[in-house]
Amino acid sequence: TMPEVQVRPDIVTYSILMDVVSEFQGWPGALGLLGELRFAALRPDDKAFGSVLGACARTPLGGSSGRGGGGSISGWEAALALLQEMTEERLAWDVVALGAAIAACGRTGRWAWALWLLGRAPSAHGLVPSGAAVGAAVLGCLDAGEWQQALQAFADIVARGGVPDAASHSGMLLEAEQRGLLSCEIGLLL
Repeated sequence: TMPEVQVRPDIVTYSILMDVVSEFQGWPGALGLLGELRFAALRPDDKAFGSVLGACARTPLGGSSGRGGGGSISGWEAALALLQEMTEERLAWDVVALGAAIAACGRTGRWAWALWLLGRAPSAHGLVPSGAAVGAAVLGCLDAGEWQQALQAFADIVARGGVPDAASHSGMLLEAEQRGLLSCEIGLLL
């Protein structure tokens, strides 16, 4: 007979499992595996947190899960809590984690949180947010009818050397056109 071998999952195995499980169970499944990882006496790294944050960003609108104290939290709330945990564990945020948290906030109408993260990242973490992160914040503002906030965020990120994605650029152009802001449209095109 073949000898039985027990393999203990490592941090990489858990991170891969989080990505796979999140496709079927969403962020709550990935978050559960983060808990199991800790129970297995492993310390989560930025990749493990990034896997769960990515799942939060993909949460269907209005998606939430029961967690702790009988209440329920949404994917955007979980994303903010995960960034806080990363800070407490002295793990640096990276562009992927930041972008996922901004997307989780922006696509669920939490535009103020998305803007807060967008504004905080460069000063607190030395990150230049990705074009997709900028787009998530800008489009979150536009979807909420906060076009002035979107325009300000767009201008601020461009002034800091960031490059907004095509979706946010298109969204801003459309908004400027609908509001008759010709000078703004010209500025966006330049």
